[in-house]
Amino acid sequence: FRPHLKRTTVVQERFPEGSKYKNRMDDPIVFGDFLDWSMSNYPAERYGLFFLDHGGSWFGFGGDHQDGLGGSNPIKPRAFRREIQSSLEKTDIEKLDFINFYACLMGATEVLDAFDGLCDVFYANPEICYLWWNNHETRAKFIGHLSNNPNVDNISLAKYEVANWMPSNGLEYETNIGVHCAYDMSKYPAFKEAFKKFSEDLLT
Repeated sequence: FRPHLKRTTVVQERFPEGSKYKNRMDDPIVFGDFLDWSMSNYPAERYGLFFLDHGGSWFGFGGDHQDGLGGSNPIKPRAFRREIQSSLEKTDIEKLDFINFYACLMGATEVLDAFDGLCDVFYANPEICYLWWNNHETRAKFIGHLSNNPNVDNISLAKYEVANWMPSNGLEYETNIGVHCAYDMSKYPAFKEAFKKFSEDLLT
């Protein structure tokens, strides 16, 4: 979204006002139905998910502002988990190769648990992501690299993503654009135990 550009999307059809919360992309059930449809109709050897919108950690991600109904409702991390797990079970897929959030705060500790076991690598920003235009540039790089290297392993892909997320305009990385992280989710159970102990130690 560029504030100086006018939106030129033509609305072909609006849902009736009484259909609020139906057929909305910020409705977890609609999201789950889309996953079911796409994974059933377009089977693949490997799967990944991209998300691009505003993130709010445990409060949720995204919000559908373009359906003409007004209002929006972020999808909670646990709602994502429920729908992704359901689609994986229906299609007999063990887990996704990656889930990638180009958004603020979705890499926070309190979010990770919702995606445990759903993917090999989880990408997200644990803090604010300032340079919104950099998300578009790096997303194109990521997709291009994946298209040119379809057999790349997930950890090598993760290293590429983290290394290439920095913009080429010379800005300071952490102070100006935040941090984009790749989490090896095979190590999450050990982290969870360590974090639990750390929390208990703080309270004793």
